[in-house]
Amino acid sequence: MTGRLAILAVGVACLLLGACSDDSPVGGAGGEAPVGGSGGAGGEVVLPPLPPVEGLPVLEDLNPEPDVVEVELAARPGSAELLDGDATEVLTYNDTLPGPLLHARVGDRVIVHFTNELDEPTTIHWHGLRISDQMDGSPMIQNPVEPGESFTYDFVVPDAGTFWYHTHLHQIEQFERGLYGALVVHELEFPTFSSERLVVIDDIRL
Repeated sequence: MTGRLAILAVGVACLLLGACSDDSPVGGAGGEAPVGGSGGAGGEVVLPPLPPVEGLPVLEDLNPEPDVVEVELAARPGSAELLDGDATEVLTYNDTLPGPLLHARVGDRVIVHFTNELDEPTTIHWHGLRISDQMDGSPMIQNPVEPGESFTYDFVVPDAGTFWYHTHLHQIEQFERGLYGALVVHELEFPTFSSERLVVIDDIRL
């Protein structure tokens, strides 16, 4: 069995995506491209399900369209037991640290209904994605999402890879307290492997 390991390191957070390959493919038939339906050349395209990625909870896709990923994401205060018996106050996306996995495939339209439940403004930056700056969470372009307010991020993911999302406002405070998560965009033709696991590593001052 051979292994595959992809590493993305930015700042103090490090995302590792590892896969072990064998003769048992995950997702699709041997990593083949999407195939047409029973209607022949003009039939409906049937996309195989995305291969599972272990290690993080996955944001639920609320949209039945095969090329649209629509999710809900909320930033809110929380706590985590980083040391046994000792709760640490953190900031979370959807009550998890790190935030849940956003999972899509190349060419998908991604719609994120974001709600700010913090007591200060915030935004989300989609680190590494080639998308419109209007949707990229820079406070120089996007008005920060105020407490209690919502904003819908809407973009198409053009490239496969392991990326991440994080706050882009008051980063010394918000980022270091936990506002980050992982984003995996798969190829249209999936590579053949037996398992895929995502590990997010960060150093947190206790």
